[in-house]
Amino acid sequence: MSQIETPPTQLPIQAEAVDRARNSHGRHGGGYGGGSGGGPSGRPPRWWSGREVDFRHGLMLGLVITGIWLVVCFSYITGYVGWGALAYLLPHELAAVLSAIFAPLGVLWLVLFYLRRGSEMTDHAEQLQAELRRLTYPDDQADARIEMISNALRSQADELTHASEQATEQVRQVESLLRQRVEDIGRSSTSSNARTAALVEELGGRARSLEGAADRLAEQGTQINDLLLDQANNFEASIAQSQRRAEDAVAALNAQSDALADAMDLAEARADRLTDSAMSQADRLG
Repeated sequence: MSQIETPPTQLPIQAEAVDRARNSHGRHGGGYGGGSGGGPSGRPPRWWSGREVDFRHGLMLGLVITGIWLVVCFSYITGYVGWGALAYLLPHELAAVLSAIFAPLGVLWLVLFYLRRGSEMTDHAEQLQAELRRLTYPDDQADARIEMISNALRSQADELTHASEQATEQVRQVESLLRQRVEDIGRSSTSSNARTAALVEELGGRARSLEGAADRLAEQGTQINDLLLDQANNFEASIAQSQRRAEDAVAALNAQSDALADAMDLAEARADRLTDSAMSQADRLG
């Protein structure tokens, strides 16, 4: 949509009035040292009248009068009074001399500035009256400009209507596209829900099978634990029985060792007796 812009040529105020107001502002707004452009009625400025003052000429005249007055006063003091005599004057006498010198200059410049201010007020009043007359009784050029502005506004209204129609069509297209996207998302959501339900059911079956396998593993673990406990008990009984048998064997071996030792002692005693008897018989025979 294009922005609404009013061309500079379609402003309700005429360009000549705008330029005249700008020139007047540049002439008066720069202070009392501004230019001396013409008045609102196009007349050349007059130097000294009750309604308008050419301030530049008045300023020059004021400077000339001020210079002449100061020269006259300094000449009078130099010729008749003397500069050395000023040191002997009393304060009020010195103030009177200074007042006599500068008071007329102050009055002169005050009058000049007052006339300048009155001229500015008169210029502004004439400009306002001219603008009021132009607004109250518009001329043919104003009618032409009004018609031109109306045509421009009409063309801008047509552009706005065309732009609004384009925007409405774009909104409709976007709405249909969004509706289609929403339907696609709904179908995708339904398919996703079915797949999710099937996946949940499959996962539930697998979870139940895993629970059954876990129960079987727990039962088998219990059986293996019981079997190991039985085997451990049997192993402990076998160890105890083996210990008892070993103790019995050790006791039997100890008994046999004692009996063998006794037999050896008895055999040694008999051998000793036989030896003694043989030796005694040998002695008798010898």
